[in-house]
Amino acid sequence: MSVINKEYIDLQKEILKKQSLWKKEISQDFHHSELSIKNENMPLIEQLDFKVPIPIYKSWILELMELLSDRQPSLTSEMGQIKELLNDVILEQWVDEVLTFNEYYFTHLVQEWKVSEWIPQFLAEHAIRPYLRQMADVYAEDLTSFKHTGTCPCCGEPVRLARLEGKVGKKVLYCPRCYASWSEKRTKCSHCGVDHDDKMNYLHLENDPTKQLYVCDDCNGYVKVMDEKQVLKIEEPALLDLNTIHLDILAQEKGYGVTIEKDRVN
Repeated sequence: MSVINKEYIDLQKEILKKQSLWKKEISQDFHHSELSIKNENMPLIEQLDFKVPIPIYKSWILELMELLSDRQPSLTSEMGQIKELLNDVILEQWVDEVLTFNEYYFTHLVQEWKVSEWIPQFLAEHAIRPYLRQMADVYAEDLTSFKHTGTCPCCGEPVRLARLEGKVGKKVLYCPRCYASWSEKRTKCSHCGVDHDDKMNYLHLENDPTKQLYVCDDCNGYVKVMDEKQVLKIEEPALLDLNTIHLDILAQEKGYGVTIEKDRVN
């Protein structure tokens, strides 16, 4: 079940193919370096001197623009306009702002450039993901020691996706952005860290035993969970996240996903 139309799913699959090839391009140039100050409560991306070669980044953005124009010819004019405005200074800014989830910057930019609201951030985000995924691979062992709740220990993306793996159904969280993965006690809330023991609440879908929602009444957080024993094919995290948007909708309809503040004095 998916609430996303087939054309968009197909576009994302094409982008994922490109990102996989781009990741291979940089794999030999991206090496592990010792962290001078290892803060296990802070995402890795905030602790590294993270440099993205702008010529490579720009070439990937141009490929994405060409793909989008091919898929939707009505975007060709806007893509041409954006291409004329791109320069190294702008692209360096894109890297900085997309890594810090600065939506305000991109909102202001599209108003200035007079282009569709989603395009610049979409391009900036999808062109940075090969670097984030390579980082997650290179630092996979380091990430296992990070202590964190609510966000990916590698790139800082909000937690929302997990799998139950193996015969015992081990809970493994996956980041749909950088593909980092880390295990966690099954009854622990992935957002606030509260261990609910046998009191974890679940929301199930009718006629779909493969997926469910783990929800927390302490913080209102939720995680989409897929049971690997119930499926024939394992989707990569980005596609699994996209194909389970109906679970996000269900959770939000039930009031989850909205931060609550307890004991607040009004």
